[in-house]
Amino acid sequence: MPSHQGKGPPDEAVRDAVVRSRTRWLRVVRTLLRHHGYRLQSGAVESFLGRVEEPELSADLQATLEPLLRTMQSVNEPLAALEQQTGTMAHSEEVVERLSTAPGIGPLTALAFVATLDEVARCNYTPQFESSLGLVPREGSLDEQQWRGTLTKQGSGRVQAL
Repeated sequence: MPSHQGKGPPDEAVRDAVVRSRTRWLRVVRTLLRHHGYRLQSGAVESFLGRVEEPELSADLQATLEPLLRTMQSVNEPLAALEQQTGTMAHSEEVVERLSTAPGIGPLTALAFVATLDEVARCNYTPQFESSLGLVPREGSLDEQQWRGTLTKQGSGRVQAL
C-alpha cells in the first residue's frame, strides 16, 4: 500500500498558495517595470530575481519593488524544499515514477493522480475511471435528440487542474 494513500503531495495546499502568491508578485513586478519602460527577458522563475537586477532602475522604482522582491526571495527557498520533498516522494513510488515519464506529467501531477485514484482495481474499465475523475462530457436528451456538453467536473478538481 502506498505511503501517501489518501493524501496529496506533501503540504499541497501550502505549496499551491505560495506558488499562486509568487506568480501574482511576478506579474506585479513585470507590470511595474513595463510601466516604467523596462522589459525583462523571459526565463525560468528561479532566475527572475537576477533578471530584475540587470537593468539600472531608478531609486523610486527600486524602493517600490523592494518589498515584493524581498518577499519573493524569502519564499523561493522553502518552495524549493517543498519541490525537493515532492520529488523524493515521487521517486519512492514505482507507479508515480512510471507516470512521471509521460509527456507533460511531472512528479506533482503523478502523485496527485495516484493519491486520487487510490486503488486501480475499483475501476473495471476505462470509462468508469474517466467518470470517477470527472473527465466525461455531460449528456442529455430532448425528445429524440441527444447532446453532449462540457466536462462534468465531478471528480477531483486538483487532478483536473493539474
